[in-house]
Amino acid sequence: MPALFTKRMESPMSPVFENLKKKEADAYGLVLASAGIRYSMSWDEAGWRLAVDPIDRTAASDTIQKYLAENRGFKTRPPASTLKKSLPLSGLCGAVIILICHAFFNMEEASWAYGSSARHILNGEWFRAVTSLFLHKDVAHLAGNMAGLALFGSGVCMSFGYGAGWLMILLSGAVGNGANAIFYQSGHLSIGASTAVFGAIGILSARRFFIMRTSSESKTKPWLPMAAGVALLGFLGAGNGEGNTDVSAHLFGFLAGIPMGFFCAAFIKRPLQSAWQPLLALVASGVVMLSWMMAP
Repeated sequence: MPALFTKRMESPMSPVFENLKKKEADAYGLVLASAGIRYSMSWDEAGWRLAVDPIDRTAASDTIQKYLAENRGFKTRPPASTLKKSLPLSGLCGAVIILICHAFFNMEEASWAYGSSARHILNGEWFRAVTSLFLHKDVAHLAGNMAGLALFGSGVCMSFGYGAGWLMILLSGAVGNGANAIFYQSGHLSIGASTAVFGAIGILSARRFFIMRTSSESKTKPWLPMAAGVALLGFLGAGNGEGNTDVSAHLFGFLAGIPMGFFCAAFIKRPLQSAWQPLLALVASGVVMLSWMMAP
């Protein structure tokens, strides 16, 4: 386990950074956590304070100084307000894409040809785990998933960037469908982007859990985002009681998103502003195109 998850009680915490703004304290906390340095965060009238074990004071100071030196050019990047306005559009783009697919396909025929059939997936037609995400039974089914992608897809993209975000959402949906196929083995067919929507919820829940776990001394508060994610899974994923909702696909999508959220929260502290985003978006697009090319 990383050092940040351990308890070292033999010495009191010693303040190392004081009079910080909330954003500065959060940023410094994430940097210290990524370096494996345990810390506590507190607030008084002068501002936010970070404290570490006395034996970690030098390492903490050096780590933050290195972080500041590496990010001196951050102000030359696009302002945060521009980023926040542009990234939600990516969620709407995802919603529009599944709308176009719904208009293009005859859903009854497409469901059998491209749906997430457990038997066919286990026989090697893995592309169905991806293509089924773009198919929907009816307008109500489509509208619900469009709203889910617009909301939770935008949240993931705002946290990690549009390229990394959509690649994670796509993979969580595909992995969830694959796990669902293994669960059912045969005689099961499902369609819809809801597996990916719940993957996005899992990603966001895990990311928030990681941030709170590394910045809070409380043992219970970090679990609140996970509890909220499970509540959404139960509220939105259980369906309307008509028996046509693939609850297990929702569950597996959510579970697939959790490790992705943990991993990326540990290494991606803020949306990447580099050539990586369009490259990752290209990878996600390539997976989708390859899946449809492999379909009969």
